[in-house]
Amino acid sequence: MTPAIKQFTLDMDQQSTMEYVHVRAGDTARGFCITLIGSGIPYEIEDGSAAEIFAALPDGTYMTDDCTISGNQVSYTIPETMTDNPGAVKCNIKLSKDTAALYSPEFLIVVDEINADV
Repeated sequence: MTPAIKQFTLDMDQQSTMEYVHVRAGDTARGFCITLIGSGIPYEIEDGSAAEIFAALPDGTYMTDDCTISGNQVSYTIPETMTDNPGAVKCNIKLSKDTAALYSPEFLIVVDEINADV
Protein backbone atom coordinates (compact mmCIF):
# COMPACT_ATOMS: atom_id res chain seq x y z
CA MET A 1 0.00 0.00 0.00
CA THR A 2 1.27 3.46 -0.84
CA PRO A 3 1.41 5.62 2.31
CA ALA A 4 -0.79 8.72 2.55
CA ILE A 5 1.72 11.57 2.76
CA LYS A 6 1.01 14.92 4.46
CA GLN A 7 3.16 17.68 2.95
CA PHE A 8 3.96 20.84 4.88
CA THR A 9 6.65 23.49 5.34
CA LEU A 10 8.70 24.36 8.42
CA ASP A 11 10.75 27.54 8.77
CA MET A 12 13.99 26.69 10.58
CA ASP A 13 14.16 30.30 11.84
CA GLN A 14 10.85 30.02 13.76
CA GLN A 15 10.46 28.93 17.39
CA SER A 16 7.17 27.09 16.97
CA THR A 17 4.62 26.09 14.39
CA MET A 18 0.99 25.09 14.18
CA GLU A 19 1.55 22.13 11.85
CA TYR A 20 -0.39 18.94 12.55
CA VAL A 21 -0.31 15.49 10.99
CA HIS A 22 -3.54 13.61 11.76
CA VAL A 23 -3.49 9.80 11.94
CA ARG A 24 -5.70 7.06 13.40
CA ALA A 25 -4.59 4.71 16.15
CA GLY A 26 -2.85 1.73 14.54
CA ASP A 27 -2.18 3.45 11.18
CA THR A 28 0.90 2.09 9.41
CA ALA A 29 0.52 3.70 5.98
CA ARG A 30 0.85 7.40 6.75
CA GLY A 31 3.80 9.71 6.63
CA PHE A 32 4.93 13.23 6.00
CA CYS A 33 7.24 15.22 3.78
CA ILE A 34 8.52 18.48 5.25
CA THR A 35 9.95 21.19 3.03
CA LEU A 36 12.47 23.12 5.09
CA ILE A 37 12.92 26.84 4.60
CA GLY A 38 14.89 29.54 6.39
CA SER A 39 13.58 33.10 6.38
CA GLY A 40 11.28 32.24 3.49
CA ILE A 41 13.88 30.67 1.16
CA PRO A 42 14.74 26.97 0.72
CA TYR A 43 16.95 25.73 3.57
CA GLU A 44 20.10 24.09 2.23
CA ILE A 45 20.79 20.72 3.86
CA GLU A 46 24.49 19.96 3.38
CA ASP A 47 25.54 16.74 1.64
CA GLY A 48 26.36 14.06 4.19
CA SER A 49 23.83 15.35 6.73
CA ALA A 50 21.54 13.03 8.67
CA ALA A 51 17.94 13.62 9.75
CA GLU A 52 16.21 12.07 12.76
CA ILE A 53 12.77 12.50 14.26
CA PHE A 54 12.55 13.02 18.01
CA ALA A 55 9.07 12.24 19.35
CA ALA A 56 7.47 12.55 22.80
CA LEU A 57 4.63 10.01 22.80
CA PRO A 58 1.30 10.44 24.65
CA ASP A 59 2.19 7.66 27.12
CA GLY A 60 5.22 9.64 28.36
CA THR A 61 7.86 7.66 26.45
CA TYR A 62 10.21 8.96 23.78
CA MET A 63 11.45 7.59 20.49
CA THR A 64 13.88 8.55 17.76
CA ASP A 65 14.12 7.24 14.22
CA ASP A 66 15.94 8.03 10.99
CA CYS A 67 14.32 10.15 8.29
CA THR A 68 15.07 10.45 4.58
CA ILE A 69 16.59 13.62 3.10
CA SER A 70 16.04 14.72 -0.50
CA GLY A 71 17.14 18.26 -1.39
CA ASN A 72 15.57 20.53 1.24
CA GLN A 73 12.88 17.96 2.17
CA VAL A 74 12.72 15.47 5.03
CA SER A 75 10.39 12.46 4.68
CA TYR A 76 9.22 9.90 7.21
CA THR A 77 6.76 7.00 7.28
CA ILE A 78 5.05 6.92 10.68
CA PRO A 79 5.47 3.51 12.37
CA GLU A 80 2.72 1.74 14.31
CA THR A 81 4.68 2.24 17.56
CA MET A 82 4.04 5.97 17.18
CA THR A 83 0.28 5.47 16.69
CA ASP A 84 -0.38 2.95 19.48
CA ASN A 85 -1.86 5.50 21.90
CA PRO A 86 -4.32 8.29 21.07
CA GLY A 87 -3.14 11.81 21.81
CA ALA A 88 -0.56 14.35 20.67
CA VAL A 89 2.95 13.26 19.69
CA LYS A 90 5.30 16.26 20.00
CA CYS A 91 7.99 16.08 17.31
CA ASN A 92 11.16 17.79 16.14
CA ILE A 93 13.48 16.95 13.27
CA LYS A 94 17.19 16.97 14.09
CA LEU A 95 19.59 17.69 11.23
CA SER A 96 23.19 16.77 11.99
CA LYS A 97 26.57 16.59 10.35
CA ASP A 98 29.82 15.85 12.12
CA THR A 99 29.45 17.59 15.52
CA ALA A 100 26.88 20.21 14.41
CA ALA A 101 23.15 19.79 15.08
CA LEU A 102 20.05 21.87 14.33
CA TYR A 103 16.48 21.13 15.47
CA SER A 104 13.33 22.10 13.59
CA PRO A 105 10.40 23.88 15.20
CA GLU A 106 8.01 21.54 17.00
CA PHE A 107 5.09 20.01 15.12
CA LEU A 108 2.43 17.54 16.24
CA ILE A 109 1.28 14.15 15.09
CA VAL A 110 -2.27 13.85 16.42
CA VAL A 111 -3.33 10.23 16.95
CA ASP A 112 -7.13 9.92 16.93
CA GLU A 113 -9.01 6.94 18.35
CA ILE A 114 -10.72 4.60 15.95
CA ASN A 115 -14.51 4.88 16.23
CA ALA A 116 -15.54 1.30 17.01
CA ASP A 117 -19.23 2.14 16.45
CA VAL A 118 -18.83 2.66 12.71
